[in-house]
Amino acid sequence: MDLSLEGIGKRYGKEWILKDINLDLRSGSHTAITGANGSGKSTLMKIIAGFLSASKGNLEHTGVEAERYYKEVSMVAPYLDIYRDLNLEQQIRFHFSLREYQEGMDEQSLLGMIDLPTDRPISSYSSGMTQRLKVGLALSTRSSIVIMDEGTMNLDKQAMEWYAKALQKHIGKRTLLVASNSEGVETDSCTRTFRIIEKKLHVLE
Repeated sequence: MDLSLEGIGKRYGKEWILKDINLDLRSGSHTAITGANGSGKSTLMKIIAGFLSASKGNLEHTGVEAERYYKEVSMVAPYLDIYRDLNLEQQIRFHFSLREYQEGMDEQSLLGMIDLPTDRPISSYSSGMTQRLKVGLALSTRSSIVIMDEGTMNLDKQAMEWYAKALQKHIGKRTLLVASNSEGVETDSCTRTFRIIEKKLHVLE
């Protein structure tokens, strides 16, 4: 599925957060969007994921009906949480009662990927463990687009290495879109990098 953003802008009241965003996301491409805190990265990710409507401009996609678009996106973001009163297996089974597994994945392979304890509630997990679960769920979900908005948040050095390997192994031919404050482990797998500066998107050489 190809995505095209044409003249996208977003404002809250009289304040514009994003202006004149033009971006083509070809199927299977790996793209990074960087920018300072508050620059509009997450707002742009929400628009692409279908959580927010743009104030102006068009988001066009090919290859899927509009009402099924949300099922083509899997996402990791600080503002998307999980049910912390559930244990790991309960959370996984709930998630996949609503979504489908990516080809080649199932509950056991997901449990093996994230390697987290199953005998206690998720509320007892550290922030890094919870982030591993979020990343594992996103990569295991059948989707055409994977969005990682601050995907390495709360991960220590060892977990960052796990993240890079998991992404490389499980992204497959899907489109990857990464939002990060800076270039690094999160953006290493991306072939194009843009930065939001003063509400607009700029290509980084």
